[in-house]
Amino acid sequence: MKALHFDINKYLDQYYATSEVLVSFKGMITESKIGRLLDELELNLKKNERQLRSSILLVASEMLDNVVKYTSDKILPQVFLAIRKLDTIQIITANTITPIQVDSLRNAVYDANRLSQGKVKEKVELNQAKEKNKKLGLMDVYHKTNNPIQINFYTINDGSIFAEVIATFKI
Repeated sequence: MKALHFDINKYLDQYYATSEVLVSFKGMITESKIGRLLDELELNLKKNERQLRSSILLVASEMLDNVVKYTSDKILPQVFLAIRKLDTIQIITANTITPIQVDSLRNAVYDANRLSQGKVKEKVELNQAKEKNKKLGLMDVYHKTNNPIQINFYTINDGSIFAEVIATFKI
């Protein structure tokens, strides 16, 4: 089957055209790079956003850690964006995953959004899920943002999917 062409620059342009970009990075994200990206993000927050500073930085750190851990194809670029739109700040990460990982990520985001909303029965499920699955840091992302986590998938070819995860803060 013919490989599809995914244009990462066109993907990024959609954000550049509609948002104020606080931090933008396309390339290989490493542990040392995470620190520099978080420093840049912190510097670009406005005074009225400072009360959310620690939550924003914790969410960005968790999401960047997930990119480093779960990227399937280290040759294709990884993406980190922090953008401001009117009354929100969005933290966006994107990386390649295998088709097999799509369901796992989709389920993890679904569980984080569903189980984090607070019913007593679901709190028990949440604790059980946290014990079984260490990558449920997505639930922490939900709790810090108080907004559902969004995901999008873009097909690159038969073996690679570009997975985008978006966390939104109301400011």
